[in-house]
Amino acid sequence: MTKSEIRASMRLRLSAVSDHERDLASAAVCERVRDLVRQLAAPLVAFYAAANRELNLAELLPWFDSCGVRTMLPRRAGASYEMARFHVGDDLVTGPYGIQQPAEQAERVPQSDSVHAVWLVPGVAFGRNGARVGHGGGYYDQLLAAVTGPRVAIAYDCQILSFIPMEQHDVPMTHFITQTSLLKIQTES
Repeated sequence: MTKSEIRASMRLRLSAVSDHERDLASAAVCERVRDLVRQLAAPLVAFYAAANRELNLAELLPWFDSCGVRTMLPRRAGASYEMARFHVGDDLVTGPYGIQQPAEQAERVPQSDSVHAVWLVPGVAFGRNGARVGHGGGYYDQLLAAVTGPRVAIAYDCQILSFIPMEQHDVPMTHFITQTSLLKIQTES
């Protein structure tokens, strides 16, 4: 299957997820994210504002704050995206594609800081080989291009496929977190 075919098939599958199923899966994923952030002693986490049927991790924000973990969210900046600091209680504004993002006055996070963060990455589908199929704009590929820290796919179990072909610009995930598992991706050395 091509990425376009995978994207179309998975969007259809995700459209059948009920609000109740999403809430249950989101809560389970949040527990696994807490475990991973504790294990990695992460001082900075790249977060996302859930859209459509994506798993909602918003309940983690007060926990991150109480643990001293700084958070950042993607924000549209011209033709690309940048990461902006986010604090519990900060206002979000509606950005492109109807996705919530930090307001313009939110502090920009320098790339030199963001590359070492733990990145929680949404997507449409993921392969066990670390591949990610996003929504088709390439924005996360741009954001992740220089990231050396953990890149954690946040997904429903049904979004994890055995294999997805990768292109040269694709940035592989290092972990998967679903409602039933936390897996470190084994890469060939």
